[in-house]
Amino acid sequence: MKLTRLLVEKIGKRLVFGTDFSEVDHQYGNTRKICFHKPQTKLAEGNIVYITYDREKDIERLPTMLVGIREVRIISKHPDPDLLLDL
Repeated sequence: MKLTRLLVEKIGKRLVFGTDFSEVDHQYGNTRKICFHKPQTKLAEGNIVYITYDREKDIERLPTMLVGIREVRIISKHPDPDLLLDL
């Protein structure tokens, strides 16, 4: 089981797209784009969430997809740089 912290950027009909801030290189600010199937949890663009999932899979023309979502927990309804980067 893995845990990631991300900023929700776009919510489609079936997928949620976001930026993963869990392993950001603080010196260079490198993040990665991810997506996952839309959960029952009510999400909005700009939410910061923790996601617990089983694995990842690469899909052509899409960001990395998180598979086996166990939990999506909203930790903030508004983007906050300090919360995203733990500065």
